[in-house]
Amino acid sequence: MKNEIKKAIAFAFPTSSLATEEGFGETGCYYIESMLCNIEGSGQCNSSPDYQVGFFANITQDLLDSFDEADGLPCPLSLKYNAHFYKL
Repeated sequence: MKNEIKKAIAFAFPTSSLATEEGFGETGCYYIESMLCNIEGSGQCNSSPDYQVGFFANITQDLLDSFDEADGLPCPLSLKYNAHFYKL
């Protein structure tokens, strides 16, 4: 099985290191997470924020548009459990 790229809208909770580093330590923030899955056939995934798109205080049309334009397939688990992240 080959490597797959998946994408999701994720939330960094207040006081998390990611939210704090990006200036959202008090409120948390939304961002696009890219995941490289099935690394070397192991079934494991590595994920990272899409720093080029940036971080958002709220779900915005810019975030949704950026998600649509990002590489990869939408993560089915995120679509199921965080469906409210994908609509205004």
